[in-house]
Amino acid sequence: MLRLTCSNNLKQVGLAFRTWANDHGGNMPMNVAGGGTTTAANDQGGASGASSAAQYLYHVFRCMSNQLSTPKILFCPAEMDGSAKMAASTFSSTVTNGMPGQIPYRSNTNISLFVGWDASEAQPQQFLTGDHSMGAGSQTRTPQQ
Repeated sequence: MLRLTCSNNLKQVGLAFRTWANDHGGNMPMNVAGGGTTTAANDQGGASGASSAAQYLYHVFRCMSNQLSTPKILFCPAEMDGSAKMAASTFSSTVTNGMPGQIPYRSNTNISLFVGWDASEAQPQQFLTGDHSMGAGSQTRTPQQ
């Protein structure tokens, strides 16, 4: 059951990437400055480059929040790191007073996915996204291409 849920979530995320790209001249969010996420690390005062930008991975999904139904699909129910991570219930970075149980979307601790930073329409064989727990012996899904 968990595999099916994760596969469906990855499909929805892949469709969100495609929809976002269609609205932005065929570019993925990680390849667009300003409205995308290429400057996320700099916006937060960090250094540029893929390794430092990875800490701002959640921005890739935040900029696609209009295409994603809920941030919960970014979190695999079979998450390996369950004690350190939890699914957000809202894309808002703050919790509304009087709304108990809301979990804000604030960081990479709210996602279980990785992103292929160099993925593009021109190179369809690159990984676009997948579950971070892929590997030998894991109960994981196929990455979305």
